[in-house]
Amino acid sequence: MILPYNNLLHLLKQRRSIRRFQHRPIPQDIQNKLLDAARYSPTGGNAQELSITIINNPDTRKDLEQSIVSYYDRIIRLLGAPFIRWLMRWSGDAKVKETARDPEFYIRISQIYSRMKTEENNIFYDAPLVMMFHTERLLPTALEDCILAAYNVVLAAESLDLGSCFVSLSQQALSSSRKIRASMGIPPGDRIHAVLVLGFPAAHYRRTVPRMKKNVLYR
Repeated sequence: MILPYNNLLHLLKQRRSIRRFQHRPIPQDIQNKLLDAARYSPTGGNAQELSITIINNPDTRKDLEQSIVSYYDRIIRLLGAPFIRWLMRWSGDAKVKETARDPEFYIRISQIYSRMKTEENNIFYDAPLVMMFHTERLLPTALEDCILAAYNVVLAAESLDLGSCFVSLSQQALSSSRKIRASMGIPPGDRIHAVLVLGFPAAHYRRTVPRMKKNVLYR
């Protein structure tokens, strides 16, 4: 059966990041459907070596949030030193260097940290389900495999009346901290490339999110 284009486009338009959820769990049969959607995502070289760690225990989620906050406590203290910020411009990977050369980056990360603390460490928005997508660090398409699987889950969630949101703040901490990964039982050789929160939305929206037209070049 071919999905009509207009139906698919409607699904894509209706999807939006949700950060307010109802306080009810996602039934196991729906979780299984989300996992099926992830299972049918493409992988580089058909490796199919993607792993997914699920957190649906509120206490485990809170423990993880506290670990992430502690990680950012240390990062903010380090970045408070101008010398460290200068050193980052010339060391580390290309992403770190580019970020450090942005004169506003310390202000922005400080604002994010302050908001995170103000909201009582609620990094996962009290969502009933957290999904972490990870695979071996050295796989050529590790990042792409995880993102594609995660977005399959996002679209499946939309079709099941669930809301979802990527949480890059937690992804960065989990990627950088071996201790946090170990606490979640994630193999030391794996790198987390996507973190999703999911749940039944606390509100529904009638209008789609405005999107800018993409720059398109024809050659």
